[in-house]
Amino acid sequence: MEINSIDKPNTKKTFGDYLKILIYKLGGTMEIAMIIFFWLLIFNNTASFEGFSREEIITYILVGGIIGLFGGYMLSKIIIHGISHESIELLIKDPYQYFLKIFKRSLDKMFIPFVSAVFLQVILLYFLVENIIINLNLFYWVVILIMIFLSLISEFLMFYLFRILFITNIESKDIYHIIVRLKNIFAGRYFPLSMLGFVFLNISLSLPFAYSFFVPTQLYLREIDIMVGVGGLFIQLIWIFIFYWAIRFFWQNRNKKEEKKKWQPEFKEFQNN
Repeated sequence: MEINSIDKPNTKKTFGDYLKILIYKLGGTMEIAMIIFFWLLIFNNTASFEGFSREEIITYILVGGIIGLFGGYMLSKIIIHGISHESIELLIKDPYQYFLKIFKRSLDKMFIPFVSAVFLQVILLYFLVENIIINLNLFYWVVILIMIFLSLISEFLMFYLFRILFITNIESKDIYHIIVRLKNIFAGRYFPLSMLGFVFLNISLSLPFAYSFFVPTQLYLREIDIMVGVGGLFIQLIWIFIFYWAIRFFWQNRNKKEEKKKWQPEFKEFQNN
């Protein structure tokens, strides 16, 4: 059987469809705005907090928000609605072909909302930050872009793995939102991870989440050494390897159990005859 179910029928999108997607994606920008508002309240009565000035925090949140959009703007719709038996089989048999299909479909659907969300966050950055930091170092950008790409791959695999493990027990949207909130904490989306101390920071750096927000943002702002970023790429590759082989193991194990259940009634019928 050909595995093509990942491709949906071509249907003409209406203006309403694009509007729904736009509102959905701008929800991430609104979340960023709420985080900034929270920090502005904190800095209302103090010049610094845990060693950070108001401008440093706002710059961190907004620059990180833009980087986060590049790393994750395609994820949620595809993860919740696009997982099927065939798509997981395709992922296991031909990961390269799978990701080509998923990226093409995502770019077609999400390009305009993505550009709009980036534009809004750049506007916020312009009005809220007096001295905008511009990093033009090519080496930093190469590391940041590779890191963003690897974080996208690792998050895809992580969500697929959780879907396989919890599909029969928890609604996919519920588990998705739980994972997203936990991921955002360990990614440093709400505050710099260094605020929580050395131990928490090191735990976060050993997990894949920090490389979707905290580390690339700090690299852009030159708050951490470039070699920390290079080391992070290897950590990401290790997690991608772990997630991929875990998906293979659990999916094949699940298929074996289903095959066993399928043959049990036929075997009993054969014994009775």
